[in-house]
Amino acid sequence: MITAVALVAAVGGTWWYLHARTDHTTTAISLDDLLREYRRSTQPSPLPPPPSAAATTTSVVPATTTTAVSASPTTTIAVPAPPVQPAPGIYRYTTTGGDAVDALGGASHQYPATSTITVTVDGCATTQRWTAAAERWDELTTCAADGGVQLQRFVSLHRFFGADDTETATCDGQARPLEATAGTTWTARCVDGDETATWTGTVIGTETAMVGGQSVDVEHVVVTIDDGDARDSQRTETWYLAGTDLVVRRISDIATTEGSLVGDVHYTEHYEMTLESLSPLG
Repeated sequence: MITAVALVAAVGGTWWYLHARTDHTTTAISLDDLLREYRRSTQPSPLPPPPSAAATTTSVVPATTTTAVSASPTTTIAVPAPPVQPAPGIYRYTTTGGDAVDALGGASHQYPATSTITVTVDGCATTQRWTAAAERWDELTTCAADGGVQLQRFVSLHRFFGADDTETATCDGQARPLEATAGTTWTARCVDGDETATWTGTVIGTETAMVGGQSVDVEHVVVTIDDGDARDSQRTETWYLAGTDLVVRRISDIATTEGSLVGDVHYTEHYEMTLESLSPLG
């Protein structure tokens, strides 16, 4: 939920400056820029330099006699884990929609025709950042657990009137079940400071979708978020590639209200996105 903290602070003395600014446009981020940032963030750390000759010493070990013991060789076959999480890289999505806020005369963003999800992996944690524009992105960190995908962290950024509003929540609770029957539900809790939001998910069922001319099975789910304010409505409908956490299609609708020094501030967002290819760039 956008808290409008930045907007409320702006009213306290710089209203005219902000109201006169013309930077309410949407700033698209090029795919080349995203690729450069992704490659820079995933480069391995450089290895430490080899020890210098001065620091190298030679130890003399007395010769010993050993007896070879034969043993039957054993073979261990590694069983790969199922690819629950998406492969790292950048996924492109055909996108429509935008967001708006009615404070200070109002401002809005029309999202570019293409948005992206950048997937990075750090141990168990997989982070997916959806980027619509420089002024709007979401980031979810999940971990595969107990036959599902558990939400661990949620970060959201909105920028209006040149000011950023970033929310960071730590999450726990039940994992989104994979390959579950229609009607299955799960619940997670996300805490941001003194605010707690309850995420409630419902499995709609298994369907098919087209991705780059290929028909794939998808798991259709709906998640609603209750932040404790009856004026707010947050609903996201997602189609995941079956058995995974890869978003194939998503429809999101948000309408929130927050009090401020100039009265209630209303934020709305609607967008739809569809995956263009199962193969990420990177």
